[in-house]
Parts: sequence; C-alpha cells; structure tokens
Amino acid sequence: MGSRESPHPADRERQGNRETQLSGMGNPAIHDTGIVLKIKELCLAAHESATNVAAGKQTGVDSDLQHYRRCIVESIQLADTLQNEFFRSAALQPIIELCMKGGDVDDARALLKHVKVTFIRNKMIDAFPELSLSASAAPLREVS
Repeated sequence: MGSRESPHPADRERQGNRETQLSGMGNPAIHDTGIVLKIKELCLAAHESATNVAAGKQTGVDSDLQHYRRCIVESIQLADTLQNEFFRSAALQPIIELCMKGGDVDDARALLKHVKVTFIRNKMIDAFPELSLSASAAPLREVS
C-alpha cells in the first residue's frame, strides 16, 4: 500500500473546529470565563490596597489609592466586554466586593445596578446590607 491520502476536506474542517473549541477560541463561555477569572485576579491583587484605602493609609511609591482605582477601572473595562448577562453579573461581584473593601459604597451601589442576575444581586445584598438602599433610599431587592 502506498502513502496515506489526506483526510476529506469536511474531515479537516471538523478537526479544525475541534481544535478551535478545545483552545477556547470560538467558544464564548470559555472566553467569558477567562475574563471573569482575570477580573477576580485583579480584584484580589488590589485587596490589600483597598484595605489601606479604607483605613486612610498611603504606602509605597505607587500609592494604594492609585493601585486600587487602577484595578477597579481595568476590571470594569474588562466586564464591559462581556456580552452574556450571567458572566457580566458574575464579573461585577468581585469588583463590588473590592469597592466595599475600599469603603466606596456609592460606587458599589452604582455597579450593583448593572447586576442583572437576581441570585447574584441578592447574594451581594446579603453580604453587604448597606447596598440595599440606593441614593433615594429605594430597595434594590426584588419583592417576592
């Protein structure tokens, strides 16, 4: 027998699609999960800075306030790229938690308004009851 012939074009296309799926490219859920994880990493990296900001401390050459704000801005920019409401809501959770750690209740409330997934919003309100009131004192929690 001679050399093996190349696979049929449809087989090659299926193989290419499988490789794309496995790499996460072309799969929005895998892409969005990666963005949510990146946001969580950014917020975790700013955790100590947020604590220092809330306590009124400034340390180091790159101040905690600058680091804290930079991480929030970058995280929000990443969250804005998410098309899926669940992933966007999940991405906002660590940003809201970071705002609360830094004492930015108003910013956290503003972000909470963009959390469209009810159980995530309710989880945030349960963790931080002060978020349940907007500037006009209207409850954000849905009435059941």
